[in-house]
Amino acid sequence: MDHLVPDEEERLGRAVAAYRGGLYPSVNKAAKDMVVPYKKLQRRNLGVPSRAANGGHNKHFSLGQEKVLTDWINKLIQSGFPPRLDFIRDRANLMLGAQQEVSTVPPRV
Repeated sequence: MDHLVPDEEERLGRAVAAYRGGLYPSVNKAAKDMVVPYKKLQRRNLGVPSRAANGGHNKHFSLGQEKVLTDWINKLIQSGFPPRLDFIRDRANLMLGAQQEVSTVPPRV
């Protein structure tokens, strides 16, 4: 997992801009002067986003679907029902199955 110092991504962005703007002759020099890891700077310069900005590789739901599921969990809690993991998993799989075409196997949580 990427554990970044809060301003490291900002420094990486400034270092990429400075390198691309010609202020540094090499990525290595930019990394040393801007106090950022060389490999991360090299990847950002190639256009690879940070893991945090990527959104995750295992994301099945859109933001709207996440909100619907979260609202359903909150409704369970307000009604006095504990939101058990099997309830949540079943509801999530039901939602994923509803968005798939009949000929394909839906993803599961």
